[in-house]
Amino acid sequence: MAENQFLYALSSNNAWAGYKAHQNPQFFPKLASGQSPQILWLGCSDSRCPETTILGLQPGDVFVHRNIANIISPTDINTSAVIEYAVAHLKVKHIVLCGHTACGGAAASLSDSRIGGVLDIWLTPLKAIRYDHLDELNAIKDDKQRATRIAELNVEAGVKVLMANFTVQEAIKERGLEVHGCLFDIACGRIKDLGFGTKGRHGFGAGGEADDVVRGKHAQLVFRGGNASMTNPNFQSPTSTKKKVAKMTLTVLTDAQIKSILENLTLSELQSALDALRSALHEYSTGSQHASSSSESIHQPERTSVNSPATGATTLFMPSSSSLGTGVKVITLSSSYDAASASSSSSSSSTPQTNIKPTGGITLFSPYGTPIGFLHASTLTAFRTALASLCLVARRTKVTALTVFGTGEQAYWHVRLTLLLRGKTIKRVQFVNRQFSDSCRDIMRRFLGCTQKDREGWEETRFEVLTRGHLEYERLLEKELLESDVIFCCTPSKEALWKEGLLTSREGRRRGRLIVAIGSWTREMREIPGDVIRQALKKGGDGGGDGHGHRHHWHKHAVEGGVVVVDTLDGALKEAGELIEAGVGAEELVELGELVMLREIILAESEVGGGGEEESDEDEETVELGKSSSKASKRKAGNKHLAKWLQKGNVIYKSVGLGLMDLTVGMHVVKLAKEKGVGSHIEGF
Repeated sequence: MAENQFLYALSSNNAWAGYKAHQNPQFFPKLASGQSPQILWLGCSDSRCPETTILGLQPGDVFVHRNIANIISPTDINTSAVIEYAVAHLKVKHIVLCGHTACGGAAASLSDSRIGGVLDIWLTPLKAIRYDHLDELNAIKDDKQRATRIAELNVEAGVKVLMANFTVQEAIKERGLEVHGCLFDIACGRIKDLGFGTKGRHGFGAGGEADDVVRGKHAQLVFRGGNASMTNPNFQSPTSTKKKVAKMTLTVLTDAQIKSILENLTLSELQSALDALRSALHEYSTGSQHASSSSESIHQPERTSVNSPATGATTLFMPSSSSLGTGVKVITLSSSYDAASASSSSSSSSTPQTNIKPTGGITLFSPYGTPIGFLHASTLTAFRTALASLCLVARRTKVTALTVFGTGEQAYWHVRLTLLLRGKTIKRVQFVNRQFSDSCRDIMRRFLGCTQKDREGWEETRFEVLTRGHLEYERLLEKELLESDVIFCCTPSKEALWKEGLLTSREGRRRGRLIVAIGSWTREMREIPGDVIRQALKKGGDGGGDGHGHRHHWHKHAVEGGVVVVDTLDGALKEAGELIEAGVGAEELVELGELVMLREIILAESEVGGGGEEESDEDEETVELGKSSSKASKRKAGNKHLAKWLQKGNVIYKSVGLGLMDLTVGMHVVKLAKEKGVGSHIEGF
């Protein structure tokens, strides 16, 4: 996170405003013309309960009033004025009074100790609720559950005040205004309708039972009164009040079903998946990476593997846990599997070798341990790896020529997502393979026959395959690499994919490139020549720093060097053959999660165009970062330098994969499958 939170917030706002305006040019003009919210939200001031965010809505959808512990008092003129304006003038259709778990005000009301100042006076209504229900609350031994119960009672008391409000009563009778009492569970992100209000125990003709809120197709909350159906409940109240028991749904997706979902993603759906992964990677990189740290929501144990003497295959076990839940992927592949050479009959190993394409499954669990998804792992693994790489592809100023080593699923999805995101600018895609195998034919057929290319804007993109059997292979490969803006390395090679000296020569250094290496995943494998790694880590020059002579992460790299980014420091230092061979240390690398959520502040500070096509071409061939004139300016200069490196400079991204990617993307795919009606959904599993 940025050191200055206010500057970070301003920068994030700038990036958000630009994105919303680009997505919908009429968004802000429409907001400026007036408001017509459907919901009045009365909630707590707690920073973890931002109403628009947790409702999945947009600015203009919700009229809001929040205070400490969401106390509704008939003598509070502030609250009364908000209710009057929202109901009588804005004509909202719903009033939602929402408390939440882990509420500090609720917990404080359970103690006889004084807080001090006006806070003790403010919490008096909660204290009164406590004394009115003393026996019930004392019977609850767990402090957290006791605080949750008084939060529920507080909502019930607030709904009584609302239902006694004359303006509210008139609106209920005249136009069907609905009042809802809810509780937001911070631990799982779900909202529970407690059954208080117009359709609950305090309503007219109340049914007396609590119903779950119905989630709409756009993740919006759609209230349908007391007969709402339960679609995705996770929250369980600790009270003994009669509730409908939530039954989870297990979603099962085959590889073909996952492909059908991912092949037809829209740009906005891709961006949504990308944002989910960015957020998870950022939390991983800025928090704990060790499963023993109970204070962090993300736990990422090291993956383990077993080898089969019968097939020569390797099976990987990749667990992970986050606030979303828990996931375990089990995937099997040939230790030397290469889709580019899958049809080759030659083998130098005496061990039986069966070329096994990556296959397996991902099991997903809710935060409470309930199974909620079982997904085939093949396509999903390739997609999530490419999605992580896309975090860096999205930042590049110029993406016109791609060189891709390999023709398997990883190669396909790296190109496919890049085309979806940047297809209008991409002129050619050059695949490089050992031989013209079945995988070559398949990948060419998939792209040339893709029905989405017109919609996505890459119908004029040229696709070619270069194999080692070509008489001029070396010359053509050299030409393609020198002219490439992005190089995707997607093969489990045990030797560098091109000769040393090519990209570190004077001519090779004239163009900044993004090099993505995801195919090699053991200490023995390597795709990138050592000189490219060494050049990227070359020290010297004044590439920025913290203003005190120290050089951290990206700031230490020389002007003629580059940046080496990894998905996980621990994994890369143990499993990335290129980095191990080059003797790279942790202090010389930066994790992807440290960059993905910093891009807004970096771009706002540097004002270098945001990766758009209209950015000035000045210094496009060679990025000159310049020198800071004072120590005070070096910190800001470092951010500017990083912004330029991410957009125009030499960036190497080395990924060995981690279970958190499978968990995050898997959960997102389950959500998409439910929205699109794809897969098998087993109720009450």
